[in-house]
Amino acid sequence: MNKNDRSRNIAKVTFVCTSAVLSLWLGSNYFNQTVKAADSDQTVQTQITQDVKQNENTSEPKELSDTRTVKDETKVVIHYDGDGSKWDPYLWGKKPNGSGQQYQWEGKDDYGYYTTVDLNGSYSEVGALIKGKDSWDKDGQGQDRTIDVSTNGKGEVWYKEGIDEAQQVTPEYKQAKINIHYHGNASANAINVWTDKDSTKIKHNLDGSGKESETGSFDLSSEAGFSKIFASPVDDDTLVSEFTPLPGNGVTDIYLVAGDKTAYYTKSASLKQESLSSASMENANTVIIESGKAMTADEAKANLAMNGNTITNVEAVNADAEGKSLKFKITTKEEMDLMNNNEISFKGNMKQIDIGNYVRSKEFDDKYYYSGDDLGANYTEEQTIIKLWSPVAKEVTLNLYDNLDNNSKASKSYKMVRGDKGVWSVSLPGDYKNWAYDYSLTFGNGKTSQSNDPYSKAVTVNGERTVIEDYDAIKPNNFSRMPAFSQPTDAIIYETSVRDFTSDKNSGIKDKGKYLGMIESGVTADGQITGLDYLKSLGVTHVQLMPMYDFASLDETSSNLGYNWGYDPKNYNVPEGTYSSDAKNPTARIIEMKQMIDGLHKAGIRVVMDVVYNHVYNADEQALNKTVPGYYFQYDAEGHSTNGTGCGNDVASERKMARKYIVDSVKYWAKNYNIDGFRFDLMGILDVDTMNEVRAELNKIDPSILVYGEGWDMRQTNHDIGAGQYNADKVDKGIGFFSDDIRNAIKGAEFGGLSKGLVEGNGQEANYETNARNFIDGFLGGQNYGKTVHHPYQIPSQTINYVACHDNRTLYDMIKALMPDESEENIIKRDKLATSMAMLAQGIPFVHAGQESLQTKNGNEINWKRVKENSGLVDYFKELVNLRKSEAAFRQDNYGQIDKSVKVVNAGDKGVFAFEYISDNGRKLLVTFNVNDAQADFDKIDLSGKKKLLDSDGQTELGKDTSLMPLSTLVVELEAGKSEEKPTVPGENEPDHVDQPTINNDVTSVIDNNTNSSVSNPVQNIKQITLTNNAYVYQKDGITRANNLVLKVGTVISAWNNGQAVMINNKKFYQIGENQFIKAANTISRKTLIHNSFVYNRQGKAVRKNHRRVLLKKNKIITPMNYGQITTIKGKQFYQIGENKFVKVVNTRDVR
Repeated sequence: MNKNDRSRNIAKVTFVCTSAVLSLWLGSNYFNQTVKAADSDQTVQTQITQDVKQNENTSEPKELSDTRTVKDETKVVIHYDGDGSKWDPYLWGKKPNGSGQQYQWEGKDDYGYYTTVDLNGSYSEVGALIKGKDSWDKDGQGQDRTIDVSTNGKGEVWYKEGIDEAQQVTPEYKQAKINIHYHGNASANAINVWTDKDSTKIKHNLDGSGKESETGSFDLSSEAGFSKIFASPVDDDTLVSEFTPLPGNGVTDIYLVAGDKTAYYTKSASLKQESLSSASMENANTVIIESGKAMTADEAKANLAMNGNTITNVEAVNADAEGKSLKFKITTKEEMDLMNNNEISFKGNMKQIDIGNYVRSKEFDDKYYYSGDDLGANYTEEQTIIKLWSPVAKEVTLNLYDNLDNNSKASKSYKMVRGDKGVWSVSLPGDYKNWAYDYSLTFGNGKTSQSNDPYSKAVTVNGERTVIEDYDAIKPNNFSRMPAFSQPTDAIIYETSVRDFTSDKNSGIKDKGKYLGMIESGVTADGQITGLDYLKSLGVTHVQLMPMYDFASLDETSSNLGYNWGYDPKNYNVPEGTYSSDAKNPTARIIEMKQMIDGLHKAGIRVVMDVVYNHVYNADEQALNKTVPGYYFQYDAEGHSTNGTGCGNDVASERKMARKYIVDSVKYWAKNYNIDGFRFDLMGILDVDTMNEVRAELNKIDPSILVYGEGWDMRQTNHDIGAGQYNADKVDKGIGFFSDDIRNAIKGAEFGGLSKGLVEGNGQEANYETNARNFIDGFLGGQNYGKTVHHPYQIPSQTINYVACHDNRTLYDMIKALMPDESEENIIKRDKLATSMAMLAQGIPFVHAGQESLQTKNGNEINWKRVKENSGLVDYFKELVNLRKSEAAFRQDNYGQIDKSVKVVNAGDKGVFAFEYISDNGRKLLVTFNVNDAQADFDKIDLSGKKKLLDSDGQTELGKDTSLMPLSTLVVELEAGKSEEKPTVPGENEPDHVDQPTINNDVTSVIDNNTNSSVSNPVQNIKQITLTNNAYVYQKDGITRANNLVLKVGTVISAWNNGQAVMINNKKFYQIGENQFIKAANTISRKTLIHNSFVYNRQGKAVRKNHRRVLLKKNKIITPMNYGQITTIKGKQFYQIGENKFVKVVNTRDVR
């Protein structure tokens, strides 16, 4: 149970204490006793003899127990030598899996603190932690501990503070209070008791009525102390039982069985020999039972009976040579009804037939699958129709509340009607907008539950009740999807949390940690831009927001929320309330989340939603499980819930209605919230078919929606269908996977112990060859991973290339952990190197928020002071982003094209990696990475006179023999190639829109027409360019405006570097001063032809088509390329309008 310290599933569990009832089991005296059924609150009359006679095909039981149903229990005792005021025990079922709960110490003895816990269920192993009373700090190494449970029903351990391992302790007792419960021999009337320190046997009478003759218990006391207690029937000294008392001054209940030496601590453990350990419905006419004692089919049949049904056949499963088995297949005459409480008895001890296996069967899926799109509340002003899928419910009541107080009582209640496929419905005439509701369900076994709607789209505070709203109408004006994205490999994903991005007290954001805070722009006291302006300045295309659906771990009513990322789902189709301005207002979270998405879209940033369909916070309290128990989750062959997620419940997406739920949910977010991508947490837990259906349905909405996830190999059932990396060739190629292969190669592995990667190893790490191979394979798009690590990707965009995410250590923390003595200067170099290696790799780059500024997990929020202090590193990150966006060579999505265009020049020899790129137009690039902490010679390509596109060190001098700087990245243009630039049209081919500033009081300075720029320009090599639009002046990030300075249309600017444009955030700018830039798009002017004009080529000859000269007619509007730069051909001036196409300047004038 880990997943980055995600909160464990803390369930409220009610235990029945058996020691409260002092009874002896003399079975024949109990035939007509009235008792409460252990699994329900209903009183039943246990006239077992009559019940058995009604079943004509079943032999009458020869021996009957005192109670019809025995509830499974496990007793756990923990002793702790440590600070019990600081630490508490936390327990959960491990074999089988069960929900977890924190417990308090009951007392203190000579060893230390102790507690005794009665767990509801029969466990062979119990998981344990010693954790902080009010935190998830963990004692010792923090690893999960295992308590083995004996066949006697008890697990007992002694722990010492700071040590995970249990201690070997022989306890000593001064006194004990014991209740003895003796079963199986009605003639037994007394037992002898003695200790390991005093062999004197003391006789204690047993009362056949179920009470001891004196007090119902006996006391032991000894100044000398004792460690063990022994007991035997007075008539059989050879049958000796040994046990120890429970700690404290309370009574210890011990259960003895005739002919059995074991002293049991729970009633259920003692009865295993004459009761059924399990009974499971496999299909409508079949039950599989398991007993505590091996027997033949005939012996089993003679002792079996069913309520309201007839057993027609009993078949031993995997019988031994004598025909005996512990497992039997039972066939019934009548089909079992899910609406009824189906029970089967063995020797009169009743066992409820668990319907879980049947509910999880293909037969059930096929019979009850519902394809409708109307589950949940369907609202109009005239009526609301509410539908719930629950084939296993016997009765469903809809509770309506006319206010949103979770403590209010129902204003109205309606019995719902069961229809086809187990869908319950009710129609409510009138307008029920803003009413809350939930369901009361009764099941065939008598159990009940109260639940909100699994298909909730609006809820009361803390997601307790569903709220009826006109969901689709709650949205900002003109809220719509962005245009389709170009291609997956053009994406650059930036991961953050709604809370983390703005919650820093220095962020300058008003709505810190809120949806609306995400679209605020702030500035720190020392001038660092924050919020949306900062996000825009990075140039990323997509922001991946960690869970923002309604999660369970935080109390939305509390002013002290605590901290959680939200990987604990409660209501999948509702926004989280703590991120809204008013969690008690059901519509606030909806409109504000949509406003956030709309604001990000308007800033040109797409939104990826982090979704967690692989598990829930607490299955017992989740609407899915409360409405159809046992259906939505994976169970092993023994019927125990699986724990591949480490959260105690793994969603079974392969089941039809589970798959439908996930697909419906994803579609809802995409359609109603205009989400641009989905990141699937622990996607490998889900199945291939579900993910393919998700992809297919999203393609109908927008094929450019990104879909990717964690394809870790964690699925514990039906492994072959898992949507893991090992099945990358079975999922749609539009589904991507986080690549741990390239991650571990670059920064090192964290699981199984820390190990160095290329950026920490200096080319000397023990697994350097493996790291080098995996890096090269990943850098080229992961094609070879199918051969080397069985991750058979189909195209490069299936690999999400990253070195850090919210899980585990940040990149900075990882480098510090592996190199604690490394200088800060070198850590920055290693950070640059790691980020560069992932950013320039073929596939989709992914960046953890703050990675660009040495973010540490000493506080999860973005530290804006750290951003300011590492502004140089942030600027380098922007350069990387711009380089990737401007060079198509890094964004290929075809293995064949990569094989053709990318050549490995140096495969890690002497710590140097070098790749040469050759495009179709003859352009050549070189990328090198030096992972050594010393300079490295590179002489395989002569770089003399070549153009540097990126130099992480800034000091690299190109030559025939180039010395690569330590821990550096270098990108060089080897050959320019032929121009492939197309005519630029603002808003179409031009990468940026033109500014449209108005001249108003907010403008600090205005420059009139026909004057030079007011900004100083010390550079001599300038070019005069005329603005064709009003233009803002920007700082070097291309986002922040320089003092609200506006240059008016017609202004002649002096562009530095002879008018050569620079790329910022994939947009062209002219530099006109120190840290002052204007968008080149504001200098583009369209021209009108004032005469009919021929089109010419570079040689000045007329272009011909079908043997005729191409003629453009008068008044046609053209857009000159190269920002209107004039080209001289044979002494005449031309504008270029296309590839090798020109028109004469004299034939044009500006568009008026």
